[in-house]
Amino acid sequence: MLLKQFMTQLKEEMGQEFAGTEPGTYAIPYDDNTEVTIAESPQGMVLHCDICPIPEDHNEAFLSDALYGNLFGQGTGGAVLGLSGDHSTLTLHWEGGSDLTEYRHFKAVLEDFLNTVDFWKAEALNTSEPKK
Repeated sequence: MLLKQFMTQLKEEMGQEFAGTEPGTYAIPYDDNTEVTIAESPQGMVLHCDICPIPEDHNEAFLSDALYGNLFGQGTGGAVLGLSGDHSTLTLHWEGGSDLTEYRHFKAVLEDFLNTVDFWKAEALNTSEPKK
């Protein structure tokens, strides 16, 4: 897999190290509270992120939106929304990439994934804010 080569290029481009907890795994800090994990898999690679806590207020509406997004692929960018083991955090998971042979394609997939993370963070914030 070309993941190691892609991560070396990304490191050079961003001027930052991406250390993972296991060999072949990389952690990309995205913002103060968010980290994207990238790892090799038999299908190519896996991208995973714990996006945000489930909003306490209006959580049923938020979870309905997330389920709807999964069902119709709206706002998921081909990834799958889920919940953490304790059901307190919205997660995003993408697996694929066996066809990624060029860095620019890898970077586009990563950017789409990060845009999806941003979208669902905003959805959580909008859901928890009082409606006017």
